[in-house]
Amino acid sequence: MRQRLVEAPVLVAPQAQVALGADPRPTPFTLVIQMDAWNIRERDPWGKTQPMRNRKEELKRWPWVYTATCFRLEQRGRKGKQNNKLRALITERSSVATRGGVEALRPQRYYEARHWVKPLLRPIRNDPVAAVLTHLQDLQPRLEAAAAKAAGAAIAYYQNHPARRQHKNARRRHEPVGSGAIESTCRPLQCRMKRCGQFWSTRGDEALLCLEMFWRTDRWELLFPHAQITAVSNN
Repeated sequence: MRQRLVEAPVLVAPQAQVALGADPRPTPFTLVIQMDAWNIRERDPWGKTQPMRNRKEELKRWPWVYTATCFRLEQRGRKGKQNNKLRALITERSSVATRGGVEALRPQRYYEARHWVKPLLRPIRNDPVAAVLTHLQDLQPRLEAAAAKAAGAAIAYYQNHPARRQHKNARRRHEPVGSGAIESTCRPLQCRMKRCGQFWSTRGDEALLCLEMFWRTDRWELLFPHAQITAVSNN
């Protein structure tokens, strides 16, 4: 079912219908897409751990699960207070997760995004960071080895990723500048997949991840159209 959704064509209204008002153009919006990866524990081939060690083969017990979440900016709000700060709240989102690697995540992420995005967003000017870079470069020779290495990494990051230096403009537009959205997406998955004594196979964890995503994105009826969902406590 997931593969059929990913491969399904996108239906776009013809321009003539748009002009006639049959399918009015959507209001432009900003789409937020965040991605992260976390480890899941898989059991090595049963009974072959020691022979693998004797052959100096790598025991891959903690492979990566790649996860993505996307939502519209206007669906991000704030509610309540935590540590004297309003807690960020996302009213509606869509998420995907896979054990198949980045290549397997890409079409799933694109499927989710294409249902949220129609207008194209214009590029936004980068925040000026020349002063920050100058300060770090002046400070670096006076730092200890570990701190100097960290400063060098920060300088390289700012120089190599100009498109990610937009925090000031992002705050002005009330956009998230942290990774809270994807962190909150990964956390319940990790709580489900890392319970005491749990070991997974690649086939097993991928299957359950798929079911979890269908449940969390309100697509459960696509798998079980005959089942009527009642109270959460009864499911």
